Amino acid sequence: MGMPLDLYVIRHGESEANVIISAGEQGDNSLYTQDNVTVPDRSWRLTATGRKQADCIGRWLVSQQPLFDRYLVSPYVRTRETAATMALPKAKWEETRVLRERSWGEINTITKDDFKTNYARNWMFKNTDPLYWRPPAGESIADVAENRVHNLLTSLNRKSDAESVVMVSHGDLMLALMLWRTCPTRNSCTVRRPTNGRSLIVRASIIRAVIRRPGVRISGSVGSRPRGRYSMRRKIVGW
Repeated sequence: MGMPLDLYVIRHGESEANVIISAGEQGDNSLYTQDNVTVPDRSWRLTATGRKQADCIGRWLVSQQPLFDRYLVSPYVRTRETAATMALPKAKWEETRVLRERSWGEINTITKDDFKTNYARNWMFKNTDPLYWRPPAGESIADVAENRVHNLLTSLNRKSDAESVVMVSHGDLMLALMLWRTCPTRNSCTVRRPTNGRSLIVRASIIRAVIRRPGVRISGSVGSRPRGRYSMRRKIVGW
């Protein structure tokens, strides 16, 4: 057993919540209605644009690698819809909560203005230390990296005989994945502070991680796999 040699991680397509948040960032808070702010984060669906993005990324992925050994997906509606719309041949998706969205706690369904007004000190900390900033009752990027990403990769290392894995998840989990430096075989992952603040991972983007070890070819034979570093070999954005 060992880490997959090839790991594709995909962010879901545009969701209904993405539209509301984007409008709010442009100064239009009209979509923050009572009906919308009471929708659980896990229940937001894809928009028509999100379904087109998922279809596009699915066709691209099939052109690169038509079959995978494991297919993992966050249990949230928008990720499950993305996985289904991608229509990967012979895919049998396994839901896992470790791929779920970062928890935004008490600020999940409020406007930016309400956040600034009601959580002024927390807002200030968000701008000064985005890696370790934690929303009230929520998770920081460091929390996601040191806990869920570490658990995910440790589980893949211990339990999976899969050579290739594709996962559909969320932007902040993908960001956390990009922060660790070494494949966690015995030691916990190490989180590095971004030098330019928080990176942007757009909707329906994909990162590919390839495990590398000096003297070991990526196309090695089936059997015991190498332990070594993952390198983020490709990032595709802008669908």
